[in-house]
Amino acid sequence: MKDRIKQDDLVIFTPLSEDITRNLTDFQFPYFIKLTNIADLEYFPFFDGGAVTSRKFEDNFYNRVKLVALSARYTGNILKYIRSKFIPDSTKESVEMIKIAERETKLRGGKFVLIFLPKPFECSNRSYAMDISRFDYLDIRHFFPAEESEVNKLRINSEDGHWNIRGHEIAAKAIVETLVENRIIDEQYLRQN
Repeated sequence: MKDRIKQDDLVIFTPLSEDITRNLTDFQFPYFIKLTNIADLEYFPFFDGGAVTSRKFEDNFYNRVKLVALSARYTGNILKYIRSKFIPDSTKESVEMIKIAERETKLRGGKFVLIFLPKPFECSNRSYAMDISRFDYLDIRHFFPAEESEVNKLRINSEDGHWNIRGHEIAAKAIVETLVENRIIDEQYLRQN
């Protein structure tokens, strides 16, 4: 997509804090998305030798068995814990990938903004699930309620930890107000358009 960026374009990355580990090194998240057919993904971003490349998913028997083992109800968490001891922390790679996206945006005359979208439990816990202190980002968490009873009113339901429509409305307003507050976009432009 970088070749589509033009002068004065605004590129906003809005990942979840957990997204900094959801990569091919992590294995479970991307393969869960692919092998359960939640999304039709053929390739996944991969940080390799200072550049973001793409890797093709390997849909084979070994990877399917590994996914089932890591997702198992009772033993999955134990296997994930053991496996995590052999996988390097990929946060550094995520920091580098974000820097590349920012650099590529600025090279084309655009503006780049990183905003982590908080999940409901991150608002009531008053902290992000992952350590994102190494990132240069704008925080919008304070736009959401912190009291658990109020946060729960913004969830899809008690079983689903995603925001409902009202939660998404708060997020959209928070992003726009934060961009105006930081003089990234002009409030007058919003009124005109």
